[in-house]
Amino acid sequence: MALLAWLAHSLPGRKQVKIDEKRGGSAHFATLEKELAGCYDVVAVETNPLTGTALISHATEDTSLLDYTLEHELFHLRENETAVRTPTAPCNYS
Repeated sequence: MALLAWLAHSLPGRKQVKIDEKRGGSAHFATLEKELAGCYDVVAVETNPLTGTALISHATEDTSLLDYTLEHELFHLRENETAVRTPTAPCNYS
């Protein structure tokens, strides 16, 4: 079964996912890099086991990438959950 992950950051062609279950597990993230490299349209993968994140640069539709991760049981994105939180008060930088 695929691990649960959440989308920490998303731009067209670039996704950063966080996999809390495997934070600190360098072997898992090395495997993740190797497996994602097998996806034809993945351009680059950078992982950080200490923070439990993977930065994926890709030249495919988001759905194709996510289908690939599910098919290969790499991770499954939690629905309606992102790292972007709405601030409770406006920031004052002055």
